[in-house]
Amino acid sequence: MQWSIAAYYMIAAGVIGALVAAPFGAVDLMAVPRGTRARRIGAVHGAGNAAVVLLFAGSWALRPAATVVPSDLALTLSFAGASLAVVTAWLGGELVSRLGIGVSDTANVNAPSSLEGEPRERRMDTSDPRTFPD
Repeated sequence: MQWSIAAYYMIAAGVIGALVAAPFGAVDLMAVPRGTRARRIGAVHGAGNAAVVLLFAGSWALRPAATVVPSDLALTLSFAGASLAVVTAWLGGELVSRLGIGVSDTANVNAPSSLEGEPRERRMDTSDPRTFPD
């Protein structure tokens, strides 16, 4: 029962926090050049996060009070929201870490996915000792 109470208030806080953060994300997205990989990832990241908020808001709405054990549907919506949040968090990491959005003035807005490994020009040739950093 205590977990249900904590979840009730944490979901409410998360939805409110997401609604506060969303306009700032939209402003950041507008600064990314159109037609770039970063813009596409940012759009999917934002749309996915909107879906996460809707899933959690639906879960919260299905919980009549903090002290009531949530229904199976409320739990399903929460778990779906959490699963999707993992994906959108990875996309946000791609934007910041891989593409440099919001981090570097020389961001590579078309860098390949982190799932593809290091870009070819950044890979070290282990057979050539001159390529190892000092």
